[in-house]
Amino acid sequence: MHPQDSAFMHKFGLTVVVLTAMALVFGLIAYHFNSTIPYATDSAAAKALQARIAPVGQINSGAVAASPAKAAPTQAAATPKTVTSETANGAEIFQSVCSVCHGSGVAGAPRLEMAAWVDRKAQGVDTLVQHALNGYTGAAGSMPPKGGRPDLSEDQIRATVEWMLAHLK
Repeated sequence: MHPQDSAFMHKFGLTVVVLTAMALVFGLIAYHFNSTIPYATDSAAAKALQARIAPVGQINSGAVAASPAKAAPTQAAATPKTVTSETANGAEIFQSVCSVCHGSGVAGAPRLEMAAWVDRKAQGVDTLVQHALNGYTGAAGSMPPKGGRPDLSEDQIRATVEWMLAHLK
């Protein structure tokens, strides 16, 4: 090996050692300051952070999510009756759950019009109840299981299907 190569390797090795030592020293200094200097806890900054990371929407389970203090009196009067496990009235369940899709025909849901239900009625009530319970995907669209309300019982689904069939226009 030439003396010039030996001198270069010596200087290069020394440079690598010095840079590594400097990085280690700066890292230890940063760690020290980060762990010893307390961060200010600003409630406005915390609220702003929560607002930035909050979910965009909420799942509508049919229950009124707003607290009474936040809800205006006009909103409370317009809110449909909440379906509970005791509700067995097909009309109430249809109004609070099913009308979201079957009222407007969302995702191919048949509206309460006789023409849309002729073939479906021919399948029988038990088949329609099973489609409503377990979900169904057909050529016209799809039905989520229990209309997206897993808390509904089979009796509630049956009462609602029977109500819908009785109220076709």
